[in-house]
Amino acid sequence: MLVPLSPFITIVLIVFFVVYFRYKKQAVTQVTLQKMLDNQQPIPEVLLEKAAPSEAKPLRKAIVFISGGVGLILATLLSGEHWAHYWSWGLLPLFVGLGYLLIYKLND
Repeated sequence: MLVPLSPFITIVLIVFFVVYFRYKKQAVTQVTLQKMLDNQQPIPEVLLEKAAPSEAKPLRKAIVFISGGVGLILATLLSGEHWAHYWSWGLLPLFVGLGYLLIYKLND
């Protein structure tokens, strides 16, 4: 029963761990900055750049999401009859990518 869901569970776990470890890394950087401020030490420029939130370009995100959505749709449609009815899962990243593309077009 879980075998058909295993690819989706794998994707969710990968995304979870990437987000979790990115959060932990950022938390450690923030604690280091706080300790340096408490001790009135000068903060290196490299450490400030690490702590600043990184804003990926909406066009890059759009391309990644649209490609992932189209790839997921094609993979499910070409995988055989059993997976063919899961093609709609690819619409989610596809439309998220189209939203990022719209944001990119409206900002420029």
